[in-house]
Amino acid sequence: MNDKEYAETKERLEKYLTKWHALLGMGHYFLKYNYVRETCQRDDDIAAETSSTWEYRRASITWYMPKLLSLTDEEIENFVVHEFCHVMMSPITQNAPEDHSEQVELATENFAVALVAVHNKEEVLEFQTDRVPLKRDV
Repeated sequence: MNDKEYAETKERLEKYLTKWHALLGMGHYFLKYNYVRETCQRDDDIAAETSSTWEYRRASITWYMPKLLSLTDEEIENFVVHEFCHVMMSPITQNAPEDHSEQVELATENFAVALVAVHNKEEVLEFQTDRVPLKRDV
């Protein structure tokens, strides 16, 4: 990632960090952002990682800039909201057992999607799954 790509990606990201920091009332958190020019060593598909000390309202979000470079503005915005949701949900998710990590990610993503949809006043799509009909459905 060259300096120009880094600067442009950081500017795009910071636009949404500022926007959602205000919208979600994150002013009572101490947030540290780390902008990394390399991909995540564990998985090059990871755009960000969040860690928090929730009892002190402190969190650190590491942004993997090469991954963000390839994303649309809408995708970057969604990642920002997703990571902020991790911060807000950390008191109840941080000590979840390791085998619940997928549930934590899904719950976080559901929360993030709902926030973005409400903010954008878009209809939230309801996904039908095969299920046993409830009594009221009959």
